[in-house]
Amino acid sequence: MSTFGELVSLDHEYFTPKGHEVMEKVFWKNSLAAYRWKKRRANQPSLA
Repeated sequence: MSTFGELVSLDHEYFTPKGHEVMEKVFWKNSLAAYRWKKRRANQPSLA
């Protein structure tokens, strides 16, 4: 069984060579869409 940190490391290692846009989509844009995160500060990124 792997720890959460090990899984994130493995994902990071796999997706890094695929480029910055892919990394953004995998590591935060998907969660914004799935969980419908709300901006709480002006400096937070958004999908728009």
